[in-house]
Order: sequence, then structure tokens, then C-alpha cells
Amino acid sequence: MKKFILMFFVVFAGSNLFAREVSVDTILVNIEKKDNSIQNLSVDYVQQINYYSVNEKQTSSGDVKFKKQNNLCIVQKAPQLQYTYIDGKKMTVYVPANNQAIVDNWKSVLKNDIIVATMINFSKNWKQLKKTATIELSGQTDDDYILLIKPIENEGWKLFINIDKENYFVNETVFDNGNFSLNVKLKNYRTNIKLNNSLFKFVPDKETEVIEL
Repeated sequence: MKKFILMFFVVFAGSNLFAREVSVDTILVNIEKKDNSIQNLSVDYVQQINYYSVNEKQTSSGDVKFKKQNNLCIVQKAPQLQYTYIDGKKMTVYVPANNQAIVDNWKSVLKNDIIVATMINFSKNWKQLKKTATIELSGQTDDDYILLIKPIENEGWKLFINIDKENYFVNETVFDNGNFSLNVKLKNYRTNIKLNNSLFKFVPDKETEVIEL
């Protein structure tokens, strides 16, 4: 489950740019500029995972709240209520129906998950990412620039990111490694709104089983 609940750090965007022809670096710089203007945000998501070998699809939806520095709360509302809390040190996944919370080390998650490692703070880490991956403009629609990220060595995955041309928010991401694809669509961005710190802290009750990994 950890591989699929953390694609939501890709929610940062940039300032207006209307030229028809634009370089990848220009897009990335403007994404970074927008990120610098955002202290917190809330966004809705719909996520679909497609497992090729068994021809199975799984869909989930909910909302994400983010507050600098590295405070994240993902609320999956369907198909089952689930909360994910990240404070930069630990990640806690709480499922009320099971009355159980699983706590993992955040650095360990980043080290072992290629999706998360690539996407986390993409707006600030793209220069570093270029040392191990290529970032190119794959195409564009009327509304979006479509970036394609692929590893320089050991090619086995690719990541498409749709960037809104007007406000540089991420509208959609598609990760594919040949075994499964992961599609995330984002909408209804609300930026620099009031978010209480309590939203990002998990406080278990006496009945909740907490498992430390």
C-alpha cells in the first residue's frame, strides 16, 4: 500500500507562461517559483491502479492536505476510509475499520520506494533528479504540458506529469513500470489556506493497535 498512497507531493505548480514553444527547464523553473509562493494547500484526488498480469483495476479517492515543512495528511474516502500522516520523520497509516495504525520510518520509505523518491518535492529536486533521470517535454494538449521522466540507467519505468499551462499545477500523473500503472488525477486546488497543525498529527485512542515497523 505504501507504493500508492504517496504520489501526492506532486501537487506544486508555477507562474503564468503562454508561449507556444517552451523549454523543459523553463517549465521546471516556473514550477519551482510557484512552489515557493505556497505555504500550504488542499487538493482532491482520484487514483487508479491497473495490474496488467491479472487485468485488475483498483480505484480510490479522497483529499490531500500539505503544510510546509513536510507535513502531509492524505484522507482516502473511498473505497475504505484511511488516513495517512507524514511529519518528515514518520509515516502513520490508520484504518478506522481495523482499529489499527502502522508506523514506518519516513527515510526508509523514501529509500525503498522508487515512485516516492522520484516524486517527493519534485519542484525543488529536479536539478538533482537530472543526474539519474531524463526529463523531457513529451507533448502538450490545449491545457497541459506533458513531462516525461525516465531513469538514465536500468530503464524499467516511466513517469508522465501533466502540468497546467495557465497556473502550473499538476493535473495528472501516470507511472508505468510494465507490471502496473498508477494514474493520479488532481483537482480543486486550494492554496495558502488556514490548516491547523492538529490535522497532521495522529493521536490514537486506547483501543487502537499501533504497530511500529
